[in-house]
Amino acid sequence: MARRRPSAPLTVAVSALIVLVVFVCALLHGVLNPLAMEQDTRLGSVGIGVWGHALGTDQLGRDVLALLGAGALSAVAGPLVVAVGSMLIGLLLGGLAGYRGGFADGVVSRYADLVLALPAILLAIVVAGVLGGGYWVTVLVLVVLFSPSDVRLVRGAVMEQMSGSSQMRV
Repeated sequence: MARRRPSAPLTVAVSALIVLVVFVCALLHGVLNPLAMEQDTRLGSVGIGVWGHALGTDQLGRDVLALLGAGALSAVAGPLVVAVGSMLIGLLLGGLAGYRGGFADGVVSRYADLVLALPAILLAIVVAGVLGGGYWVTVLVLVVLFSPSDVRLVRGAVMEQMSGSSQMRV
């Protein structure tokens, strides 16, 4: 007998719950952070009460929930910065290229073509390695490398609006 696929609403609900837990851990990182460095002599001990070790401790006596919050913060903040940063670059450069046209459009379009031809993740790793940077250097490189798709989208929308408005004036 064939296995039945889970229904879409159940899958969406479970996925949303997991994302919500990650966001809550990221938001509570500031509250949980002092607990991460608190050494506990009993390995894996679970405390009782609000400030206890809800998920226990690791081999070094650090609170697992606090470490989970630290990991969630970087897992949420980095992609959010990449998305917002590439969107802002796309709005600025795409709007400029679409509105001004001519030389500005040519330069911005060549920038987009060049960056789209590069393998983004590999280049981000190489630049971070060469510059000796870590997580945030990689995030900033990814902002630049993921912006051309936004640039092209905004440029096309601005050019469409510009041609539509000129037709209405005639």
